[in-house]
Amino acid sequence: MKSIILMLVFLISATSWAKSVVMPNPFLEPLVEARLDSQNDWVSLPVSGEHFYGARRADKPVIVELSPLTTIENVEFKLSTGVINGGPYVSILNAALVVGDKKYSFPVTASDFVSSYGKNNIDIQFLLKDVCLELGCDFDKGELVYLYIDYKGFREIKPIYEWDHMFGAYYLFRYQR
Repeated sequence: MKSIILMLVFLISATSWAKSVVMPNPFLEPLVEARLDSQNDWVSLPVSGEHFYGARRADKPVIVELSPLTTIENVEFKLSTGVINGGPYVSILNAALVVGDKKYSFPVTASDFVSSYGKNNIDIQFLLKDVCLELGCDFDKGELVYLYIDYKGFREIKPIYEWDHMFGAYYLFRYQR
């Protein structure tokens, strides 16, 4: 009986300390690509910033430099990430636009699942057109996109709930000046 209780305590404590993390991939040179539509090839975008472990904080994001000549609404982005799912549920990589102190999820065009207690390299693709129309975007100042995992994928623009044991990655999309 004592061994069963000890095993239960161990399992509960092990799952309560499990962390889920999203990080740029490759770690030192994050890969961010863009294309105008499905007929075009993906083009690598220049990135900068002090993003090593800082990509987990909004004040040290991966900075994605965009050309001011491009109409941002027509561009589809693809970000390469490394994801560790420390929880017992199969999760999916999602994206949210940061507005003030809130994060709003929006539909992505392609993502993938992360197995429970697993880690994978995952590409996520999205358009900013719909979320920018609804919430407003200013790429001269920059717009923060937050990548995170959740057990469900979102098909609407709505605020997200943030868990204490999940750490996402921040990407700042802004025009080059």
